[in-house]
Amino acid sequence: MKIIILAAGKGTRMNNLTDDIPKPLLTYEGKTLLEHKFDILPSSTTEIILVIGYLRDTIRDYFGDSYNSIPIRYVVQNEMRGTADALWHCQDFLEGHFMVLMGDDLYNKNDLLRISSIASDEWSVLVSPDTTGIKVGSMVKDSEDNLEQIYNGPERVSLYNNTYTGACVLTPEVFTKPMFELSSGEFGLPQSFTQFAEEKAIKVFETDSWTRITSPEDLK
Repeated sequence: MKIIILAAGKGTRMNNLTDDIPKPLLTYEGKTLLEHKFDILPSSTTEIILVIGYLRDTIRDYFGDSYNSIPIRYVVQNEMRGTADALWHCQDFLEGHFMVLMGDDLYNKNDLLRISSIASDEWSVLVSPDTTGIKVGSMVKDSEDNLEQIYNGPERVSLYNNTYTGACVLTPEVFTKPMFELSSGEFGLPQSFTQFAEEKAIKVFETDSWTRITSPEDLK
């Protein structure tokens, strides 16, 4: 299985921490945010594809062509046009199931195994349960734990919210429909694959150990 990690952004909310270092190379408990992900990838991983942009050469120089014998391919996203656009840059290198992860979030090894243990005709998504309020990008599942819909705006409230963690397993079929354009002009990946929810099974897995790194306080 190939692993795509989206690591192109600057991380402007990290303030001066990312002036000279791309956000995925910031350290937490002695390891970079990218290494935290590399170290928990499924044993079936055949290649890591890093989508890079801001300070791209810093990431290339840090890791080189492989990590613990797993080959690394670099794909450049010159314009920050959203997570779907980042994935679409990789489509020529993908076949069969592949996993997508965010470059700046922390995941659990068992969760990555769970979302990759799906049938060959299924997709999967990892969500964090949240029922405390309005969430942009909250996902709703049906009685069989399949993705039903995603709420795209803050005016939409779900009685049962699941926050998208940025982790999912897809196949190249996702490229057969156009990317979903957000009101910001960027193209959203979860909104893009949710377009398939009525025609294929997208299994929803819940986690209680996802950590989103969005500010210096999160690292502390």
